Amino acid sequence: MERLSEIDEILIPFLSHNVDTTGIHIFPIMLRKPDAREAFMRGMKDDGIQTSIHYPPIHSFSAYRQRVNNVRCPLTERIAAGEVTLPFYPGMTEDDVTLVCDSVKRNVHACL
Repeated sequence: MERLSEIDEILIPFLSHNVDTTGIHIFPIMLRKPDAREAFMRGMKDDGIQTSIHYPPIHSFSAYRQRVNNVRCPLTERIAAGEVTLPFYPGMTEDDVTLVCDSVKRNVHACL
């Protein structure tokens, strides 16, 4: 987290949570410029690093759309548009972490 927290163009959700008491199972980051997400993810892929999107707005799921028609949640949509999930798994080595962090830094700067 320390390496990523030095990158001004991203935010790390839940950074202040105590990791000793939190069951971290994914590692989301937030791009400060949500419109850069597609290019950022493409750059990460080009570097051989898989990313994903874990937090779409709940009101965009079909079960909710059927019940609440045409709901708009601008803040939720803006936040969700900038979320990217980075690789995070028990067997990550220090070299893996460095590779991911370097790629994040390079690609987030390339997208601005």
